[in-house]
Amino acid sequence: MLERIKGLADKSETTLAQLERELRLGNGTIRRWESSPPSVDKLQRVAEYFNVSIDFLLGHEDINSKCNSCYVAGLSDDEKLELLNYAQFLRNKKAK
Repeated sequence: MLERIKGLADKSETTLAQLERELRLGNGTIRRWESSPPSVDKLQRVAEYFNVSIDFLLGHEDINSKCNSCYVAGLSDDEKLELLNYAQFLRNKKAK
């Protein structure tokens, strides 16, 4: 995920520090996502900033498009968190 965000930032000539300021995230927040998953709302803000889907940021799709974000449109924050947790569960299961 961090590599995807860094790649998108590079393409838009934005540093991670600039992105964090723009999205009102604390200093170093995005880098910490390497070891600790972000909240759904923070991940959604990054996805919206770059006009990509959360799935793209998580590496679940290779197409840089927001077309799949319609799957989370209209969901509550709790539902989005549940969906993210399930996606992480499936990813871990696949890795085993």
